[in-house]
Amino acid sequence: MRRVLAVPVAAMVLGAAAFDAAPVAAARGPQVSIFPSSVSFGSQPVGSVQQRSVSVQNYGDAPLHVHSVFVNDFSGSYSLVFNSCTGATVRPGGLCQFYIQFHPRTTGQHSAYATVQDDGPGGAQNVSIWGNATAR
Repeated sequence: MRRVLAVPVAAMVLGAAAFDAAPVAAARGPQVSIFPSSVSFGSQPVGSVQQRSVSVQNYGDAPLHVHSVFVNDFSGSYSLVFNSCTGATVRPGGLCQFYIQFHPRTTGQHSAYATVQDDGPGGAQNVSIWGNATAR
């Protein structure tokens, strides 16, 4: 009986050392992308109302758990008016959204930030927010 030894061509060219390492599978887990990363309302008159949406996307390979979303605003000019993110489990490739409303009461520059707390790398992401309120 004749035995045949099958050796891959790559092993003959590269040598056996090329096949000693086991394949590495990158376990990335949840990965977060927030867009837009900053929200600008531009200029608008005092007493008017505008809103903008922000999306939180999971581009990783495991579910993302969003614990909370909140707006840090000391001027009282911004509100979180819709939020499908708090408490959400965002599947890989999926997203959730929240809306920020600008309703300035006084003239001038108003800035704030929204914080998304989740189990992705870093645990929290901030979205800067700004708008300028003008006299009517």
